[in-house]
Amino acid sequence: MRESRASHARAHAIGCVFAAATAACNIDMQNHPLGVAGTAGIDTAGSGAGDGDGGEDDAPEAEPAVRVQLRRLTREQYNRSIQQLLGADVALPMALPPDAVDHHFTTVGTAPLPISSFDVEQYEAAAVALADAIVDDETARAALVGCDPATAACLDGFVDSFGRLAFRRTLSATETQRYHDLAQAAAARFEDPWQGVHATLSAVLASPNFLYIADVGEPDPEVEGRRRYTSVEMASRLSFFLWGHGPDAALLDRAEAGDLDDAQTVAEIAADMMAQPAARDGMGRFFREWLSIEAMSVQTKDTEVFADATPELFVSMAQEIEQMVEHLVFEADESMLSLLDTRTAFVDDRLAAIYGMEAQGGGMVAVQRADDDPRVGMLGTAAVLSLTSRRARTAPTLRGIYVQQRWRCVDLPPPPPDVDVEIPDNPEDEPTPATMREMLEEHDTNPACASCHSVVDPLGLALEHFDAMGRWRSDDRGMTIDDSGKLGDAEFHGLAELVALLREDPEVETCVTRQLYRYATGHLEQDDQDGPAIVALADDFAAAEGRLSAFVPKLVSSTAFRTFAEVEP
Repeated sequence: MRESRASHARAHAIGCVFAAATAACNIDMQNHPLGVAGTAGIDTAGSGAGDGDGGEDDAPEAEPAVRVQLRRLTREQYNRSIQQLLGADVALPMALPPDAVDHHFTTVGTAPLPISSFDVEQYEAAAVALADAIVDDETARAALVGCDPATAACLDGFVDSFGRLAFRRTLSATETQRYHDLAQAAAARFEDPWQGVHATLSAVLASPNFLYIADVGEPDPEVEGRRRYTSVEMASRLSFFLWGHGPDAALLDRAEAGDLDDAQTVAEIAADMMAQPAARDGMGRFFREWLSIEAMSVQTKDTEVFADATPELFVSMAQEIEQMVEHLVFEADESMLSLLDTRTAFVDDRLAAIYGMEAQGGGMVAVQRADDDPRVGMLGTAAVLSLTSRRARTAPTLRGIYVQQRWRCVDLPPPPPDVDVEIPDNPEDEPTPATMREMLEEHDTNPACASCHSVVDPLGLALEHFDAMGRWRSDDRGMTIDDSGKLGDAEFHGLAELVALLREDPEVETCVTRQLYRYATGHLEQDDQDGPAIVALADDFAAAEGRLSAFVPKLVSSTAFRTFAEVEP
């Protein structure tokens, strides 16, 4: 209790010191130049939008107004940035504003969110708690600062270097003086130089300059009326996409030297970044969100129907998809489309029982399926088949939606509010036993349902040989399973034939490109603005044979990723 009260008193006192240094005790997100996010951004004056933490003295004079695009950090980006700045072992704050998801991605859903006054309190509390954790740990603080903060040169140098990494750019002269004054004032007030470090950490980590990615851009010298992201802004665009956190000092050095103004150099730097271990974690987030891997690990089923439906089993299911991505995309550097038709599975003893295999003797191991095995690729994993089922029975509609939305980017409207086609969740509750195909016939005869269900149901019905846990079954409670399906005009039977069609479907290549573009840019594409770019990038994806390592440099060096249309204020 004594430590808690002391920490609270210290935070309050440092807040007052910060107020004296900045003339604003709390960060006013609504009035701050970087404090209100929106899909259209806000009006501000030139590149000075990122120059400070509020106050009229931050705005440069005689600069024309431009439209600033703001992207709020997702929780994953925030946490990975904190670990980058403070160390991988730092305890991450749990009470943070939630993310939003749009078209599968938090980078798209969270980016335009404003920050409420309650969110401000959460971010400020998190910043103080992180500062407490570092300053109260002698080993951690020494490793972070690297010198004795009792000397002004050390403390000021820490402010400059830490601020640069946290704000992802060199501090302006105004900011430098402000944070130097803050650190020195806190150190003097408490007669402890480490309190200067604490004040710096608390203020910087609660700043909108850390919490938001600001894209101001500059006039593109190649095309009138177009803006390009500055070299420094490109460093953040690259690092958050590929690494999931802000740029390191080396990347900032190159950015501030102007290297990222050149498309070819951007491609070369991106290729180097993809080779770094951080890329597997950073890009891994894309796959976790695109494929809903995290949802696979927290499923529930009716244990009266599936007695082995344990939390541990669902964790194993999710781990198989992660291992599949790691092996195919990152280790073997194969096409991303090989996730659809791979014959390599990853199983432990729990999954072996689901798949009818012999026990593997413990942890997750790679196994090779036979060429005639009806189970193929990630769509044939227990993870996907279970996720797209109900608690006690299969759900062909959900399975078809998963394929169409994740792999073909088909947007489907919500069902009409006045339509109710009730299907019992438990087969035992059916008045008359029927196959799922028979029960879904209403979707074909009801015009309000047919337009959507005709696109998804035929795909899911072709997977009826797999039950709601992903086990193979030869019949449905003694009734014959019809595994015929239709994709466009092409008819097929079963999962293997569906996968063969998807593997050659040009819509799949375009969709995977579209998913990467959405995640990388943090916005939902507009057909009139982004459509041609996505079509061109899909050609690049095909030329790269679907390999992520070869395609990403093409994506980030493209005009679509490096520039944006100028908007009149």
